[in-house]
Amino acid sequence: MPTFFAYATILAVSSALFSNIFVRNYNKDGTISKKRTLVPISYQAKDNYALWLEQEMRTPEGNIEINTKLPRMSFEMIGLNRDEEKKSNPNLPIYGNTISCNGKTLRSRSPIPYIFDYQLTIWCKQMDDSIQILDQIIPMFAPELSVKMQESKKLNIYNDVKVVLNSINKNDNYQSGFDENRMIVWDLSFQVHADMMPEPEESAV
Repeated sequence: MPTFFAYATILAVSSALFSNIFVRNYNKDGTISKKRTLVPISYQAKDNYALWLEQEMRTPEGNIEINTKLPRMSFEMIGLNRDEEKKSNPNLPIYGNTISCNGKTLRSRSPIPYIFDYQLTIWCKQMDDSIQILDQIIPMFAPELSVKMQESKKLNIYNDVKVVLNSINKNDNYQSGFDENRMIVWDLSFQVHADMMPEPEESAV
């Protein structure tokens, strides 16, 4: 079985890519403010996050105050499949460094290639905020990005993980003259191509 460490590492890599996104607002005179605001990001299913946002933005009087809570981002893993194009013999051993003086080493079978499907959702009220966020994300991918990841902590094995931006979709509930409750939602679909390392075992060489 692939280790929980590998799953957690892939999740951390995916989150780190979007954890340093900022937006700038406009001053009253129309100039751009020098103050930057960090866009919060949470790991949560899109539908659940939408419900949470509505509860957070609702005032005691039952009104919606979107400006005070947005922009924000959420992301979730929505799929996981074997990468059949990279499939190799799973019984080939990979040896790690010697861990004891009695001739024992850590050994693991060959890593298993997987494709992780992720969806990043951007929640905004102002179109300008959403464009600022997209401008910081899209240029990273052409259409893929390579990130170095530690696939096995015990074997101290690192490898490059490919992150691919597949699609971008927009949903806007704007109605002319009624923009108080406007919500602009962007969905970005990503695939993370990573090798899952089976749990190493101690074995004689």
